[in-house]
Amino acid sequence: MNYFQLLNIKEGYDVDFDQLHQQYLSLQIIHHPDNITADNKKNNLSISIDLNNAYKILKDEVLRAEYLLSLYNIDINADNLRTRLSTIELQNIWQELEKVEEISDYKILELEYQHQQRIKAEILLNLTKAFADKQWFLAVNLTIRLKYLVNLINNIKLKINILCK
Repeated sequence: MNYFQLLNIKEGYDVDFDQLHQQYLSLQIIHHPDNITADNKKNNLSISIDLNNAYKILKDEVLRAEYLLSLYNIDINADNLRTRLSTIELQNIWQELEKVEEISDYKILELEYQHQQRIKAEILLNLTKAFADKQWFLAVNLTIRLKYLVNLINNIKLKINILCK
């Protein structure tokens, strides 16, 4: 099943989130089991579940990238792809994680958060272009980097929240 087709939106990494949300809501109104007669409840429950999965995946930056790659039979978790980042790139990621662990000043963490958000925005632009240009291995590399970066950003947010208490 193609989630883009299910939600009747253009297939690609650059998703119109307003359209995604509107399509999801309008289709859920039609197919939600609570709104249907007993005869069609089972079928509509299945469709409703598929709609929930599609919406969850397509609204998430990393899951959407992994899903798009899977549509082209590229499994990002395959052993030969998981190790696509160079040793230097992996070292940089670990250094960033360690650096965040050592920061205890709220203002410095905020600056680091903003810095990482800018890097993320750049990766997202490059990822959109890679998918549009069907550069699959670049898309794989950027998706892997994005996964690590999202983890780093979440760690920074968590630490900021802890320091705010």
